[in-house]
Amino acid sequence: MSVMGSMYTGISGLTTHAERMSVLGNNLANTSTVGFKSGTVQFEDLFYSSRSHGASVGQIGHGSRVSSIYQDFSQGAYENTGAVTNVAIGGRGFFLVNDPINGSEYYTRAGDFKFDNEGFLINPQGMRVQGWAAADSSTAVVKGAVGDLQIDSFQSEPKETSKMSLSLNLSNKAIDKAKPTTPGTAANGTDFFALFSTWDAKSSPAKPLGDDKYSYQKTMKVFDKTGSAHEVTVYFDKAKTVSGEDTWEYIVTCNPNDDGRPNMMTGSPATNTRTKGLLMAGTISFSNTGAMKNMSAYTYDAGAAGTADPDSKDNWKAATMSEDGFPIFTANFLHLEDVNDTDDKAADGASPELIALDFGFSSKNASRAFENAAETMTAVEADGTKLAKINDVDINKTKKSATSFSIASTTHSMEQDGYTAGFLQEITIDKNGVVGGRYSNGQKQEMFVLALADFADRQSLSLQGGNLYAESSQSGQAVVGRANTGRLGNVSSNTLELSNVDMSRQMVKLILTQRGYQSNSKVVTTSDEMLQEAINLKR
Repeated sequence: MSVMGSMYTGISGLTTHAERMSVLGNNLANTSTVGFKSGTVQFEDLFYSSRSHGASVGQIGHGSRVSSIYQDFSQGAYENTGAVTNVAIGGRGFFLVNDPINGSEYYTRAGDFKFDNEGFLINPQGMRVQGWAAADSSTAVVKGAVGDLQIDSFQSEPKETSKMSLSLNLSNKAIDKAKPTTPGTAANGTDFFALFSTWDAKSSPAKPLGDDKYSYQKTMKVFDKTGSAHEVTVYFDKAKTVSGEDTWEYIVTCNPNDDGRPNMMTGSPATNTRTKGLLMAGTISFSNTGAMKNMSAYTYDAGAAGTADPDSKDNWKAATMSEDGFPIFTANFLHLEDVNDTDDKAADGASPELIALDFGFSSKNASRAFENAAETMTAVEADGTKLAKINDVDINKTKKSATSFSIASTTHSMEQDGYTAGFLQEITIDKNGVVGGRYSNGQKQEMFVLALADFADRQSLSLQGGNLYAESSQSGQAVVGRANTGRLGNVSSNTLELSNVDMSRQMVKLILTQRGYQSNSKVVTTSDEMLQEAINLKR
């Protein structure tokens, strides 16, 4: 190898160290860049020339070159920002963003997102974050294809009540108070439906049941399809003991002026039916230990022609069951503006609310409903053994069933699943990337789910600047999924992943690179001096 060749060897060393210096400078320049992944330069030696030296053969190298520049995808430190749309990935994965101008898709570890004035979730460059619409499920099941994430409504729609639940104790020391002498033919209060007979909305719409006619009551607020609230009151009274079992009767009621069921509003208040506002009647039986043994439930059956008299017990039959085995009553609530509007749909039974009543007692088989289901309330009064009973009791749902202990009557809990309309108050993002909203009506709804992507070869991704990566032919196609599934990491809200540049390590490499560059420059200058000596031989 000539002296000239050694000069070129030194030049190759200068070139490679200069490239390393550029990468180190880029790393240090991005020490504070969100989601930045530092680069590492790897060198390799160049080809070799063989030289014969007597009996042996030697090889002489021709310098170095850059073999690869790797990205260090190790986890960066976290910074708590207090901004809910700042998100970081813990583990593998990239966020997906889409350029709305040309449709290009990119990937990033920088989660400094925000909502724009159109409701799109975007990154600082205005690219739209990708994900799925969330299905109506607490397990964050996704629906549809991956697309832009946009809040297109800041309002939560109302939900009508479909189930109301009461967990209570009815004191076994209570006495029978419902003893009417007129409206509904309950002779002396010893039947099972004295509360039903006592209720009289015709003579007193404002107060159809006197305070001295029941042992216990509980009022719950429920909601109709429009989100309007209505009060439903359940009255309880001690009935009698049958075959060693204490029996209580109950009625489910609403304000008679709110009741828009067919045949419950037949004219002016003076001609209204007596049972207007009475939605369900039934009984609850208890064992001698105070545990709930069974229940019955009866609702008004208007008949095929819709003209059956609601005041007659002959037209109150065993209630139908909901899908999860609870008896259902029908409510068709009127609004204030509908009370005097007999043509309104709310008053003609066109869109009733079907509400299941849960005392902690249900049937495993909703289609089988009640035993003695064909019996009317009149038939029960004639023979107390014909009380409808829940068939196939579901033991798993009786943990909150009613009790009848010696303590005072009390309600342990009451719930209903309806709510009024609400406005978006707060955004939340959980570790699974589920973006939800908290509304003024107390509801939390999942809106969409952030999509994460992973690649077979992350090192082959194409760096685009702006904290963005693009797919390349060597990286493989993006494998898109939800956070916390497969190899994908989790998502942390109110957090940004910082640059993973280790400044101390970079400074050490900076010193070594500088010395390497100096050493190679010495090879060049020394080779120059050697050439000068060769030229001077002519003198």
